[in-house]
Amino acid sequence: MVAGEGVALADLFAEDGVLEYPFAAAGQPPRLEGRQAIRDHFGASLPSRALFEQDDVEAIVHDTADPEVVVAQIEHHGTSKLTGQPYRLRAIGVIRVRGGETISYQDYGHGCARPSVEQDQVARRRPDPALAPCCPGHWLPGPISAAPDGGSSLRAG
Repeated sequence: MVAGEGVALADLFAEDGVLEYPFAAAGQPPRLEGRQAIRDHFGASLPSRALFEQDDVEAIVHDTADPEVVVAQIEHHGTSKLTGQPYRLRAIGVIRVRGGETISYQDYGHGCARPSVEQDQVARRRPDPALAPCCPGHWLPGPISAAPDGGSSLRAG
């Protein structure tokens, strides 16, 4: 999910909103229920997230037949502060918004593609992109490709 500078992700959710990770990585909860659970989860991950400098977020948003639901193609990219290498994360989000609040968000990112301290340490020891942690082609140093045309392009960074 894309949240702007100074906007906490949890603040975008309804009190009883749900954040799901259908492809959750080992150790990551597949479902967070409620704004406070979402806030607690992301608050606990701050030390790990601080090791990555996020340079930009791109989102292409597609409307659906349901006026409450959008599908977003999201790409985060930046630099690892430990290795100095670029990273790229891509995901699809299925987001239901009602009354200006997120009711549900299904984050179809590849579970092992999220940057973590452990992945960064592995990349630092094995900088060859072909040996990138867990999922070559998803989380690895390398060039950032342009977002495809179509939909509404949103950028934060």
